[in-house]
Amino acid sequence: DKSLLRPLFSFGVWMTISNVVSPLMVYVDRVLIGSMLSITAVAYYATPYEVATKLLIVPWALVGVLFPAFSTTMAVDRSRGAMLYRTSAKYVGLFLLPVSLVMIVFGQDLLQVWLGHEFAVHSTRVLQILSLGVLANGLAAIPFALIQGAGRADITGKLHLMELPFYMVAVWYLTIHFGIVGTAIAWLVRVTADCILLFVLAEHVLGTRSRILWPICASLVLGGAGIAIVPLLGSLPVKLPVSAFALVLFALLAWFWGLSKDEQLATHRAIKMISCLPMRFKL
Repeated sequence: DKSLLRPLFSFGVWMTISNVVSPLMVYVDRVLIGSMLSITAVAYYATPYEVATKLLIVPWALVGVLFPAFSTTMAVDRSRGAMLYRTSAKYVGLFLLPVSLVMIVFGQDLLQVWLGHEFAVHSTRVLQILSLGVLANGLAAIPFALIQGAGRADITGKLHLMELPFYMVAVWYLTIHFGIVGTAIAWLVRVTADCILLFVLAEHVLGTRSRILWPICASLVLGGAGIAIVPLLGSLPVKLPVSAFALVLFALLAWFWGLSKDEQLATHRAIKMISCLPMRFKL
């Protein structure tokens, strides 16, 4: 059917633009660090970057399933697509927020044990900033999948083209003036803006308000507060009880406020099943 060639070509072109521009923005920071600072600075930046961004394996694995699901539901049942979109964003947030906060709080201790004191001194702040950026970037994967699954790859392509020059200028300026911490800040600002814009555009594609943008903004603010508070906590004996209290509080809020009755029952059944596994293996 020749009438399908034009929309197919248009969709493919815009998706290709996203798949070219996005990796460019991922790697340009290390190129600029190596050219403006030093190769040693690249190591101090790239190591925490690779550690933090490994957390994105979970949301992007989920996106591999969500893309065809969004493609189907947005064509057949948009209300189900909206429900799937809200639920997926919620689950990604419930996973990434506590893990990101743990990385922010214990980043210095982990780097010191793994790579030594000198490496931790140079890379701790970078790891903390990037961990917050991973929270925003992981959440952004859900509206990204929805928009492209709905056949609007032009929206994400245009957004990436718009972001590229601003990010290039920001990462160049901040790297010159603040070193690798400035590079991390530039990345954080870009992925946070990208996240918020994608959620706004996804609601436009859905044609309805999902009411998940404010919780996402609150999560990012909470992560930013964690970065500011961590230096005040001091040593590991202080961090451990404070972090344990924060995680328990988060778990309670997530259970009673974040999960529906059906989700609570499903979670309870899953926990019960997991707790019975050792007994089954023993038998």
